[in-house]
Amino acid sequence: RPSGEKETIEKFIDSLRPEQPPLSRIDDINVAWKAPTGEFSAFQVGASC
Repeated sequence: RPSGEKETIEKFIDSLRPEQPPLSRIDDINVAWKAPTGEFSAFQVGASC
């Protein structure tokens, strides 16, 4: 299921700041929970350079 479980997504969001690379900067995180539309079939976070 591409949309994922809400708890899994919340854990991912909560891990962004503590696990960010030393030279990265997160100014703000905005979340808007919406019903899945089926528009996307997958989601992937790739490695940064």
